[in-house]
Amino acid sequence: MGWLKRGGIGCGGLIALAGLFVLSGYALPSHLELATDREVALPPEAVFDLVASSEGVKRWWKPITAKAVEDGYPAMEVVPQGIHKLTFESGGYVMETWQLKKIDPGERLVVWEVDFGPLAVDRTIRVDREGTGSHVYWSETAEVGNPLMRWMAKVSDPTQNFQDAMAGFELSDR
Repeated sequence: MGWLKRGGIGCGGLIALAGLFVLSGYALPSHLELATDREVALPPEAVFDLVASSEGVKRWWKPITAKAVEDGYPAMEVVPQGIHKLTFESGGYVMETWQLKKIDPGERLVVWEVDFGPLAVDRTIRVDREGTGSHVYWSETAEVGNPLMRWMAKVSDPTQNFQDAMAGFELSDR
């Protein structure tokens, strides 16, 4: 019977530690901001065409999703839902939804709201001329209420994913 008491105390301690972990997430910043940039060989007009409409995003992401399948990830399809909205779908499920919030052709700037389900971010992409190519700036901002998502944001850095996505500009069907 003594082992049962000790086991109960051990489980209670683990539950208390898990609770403290979750609660401590509220002490982490709720504002999330990530940014990176990359030079690409395409002229800015071509890059902007890829980021400023659902059909352009579909062309941009086609080689990226194909490479992901080659690397063993599930197939994902980009499905335009009109000019300013699209979904990324896999296995009959919507994985993310993009809705165009702002487009400024003069500044070659777009802001997409990207909804991942548990988290929505504002994805801002700005394209500047750099010699004969482009300099692309990618940033994401969000307000994170969920304490577990705050911990996830603290320990992960998806900017390499952004770099991989921007590499797709030069591989896309323009």
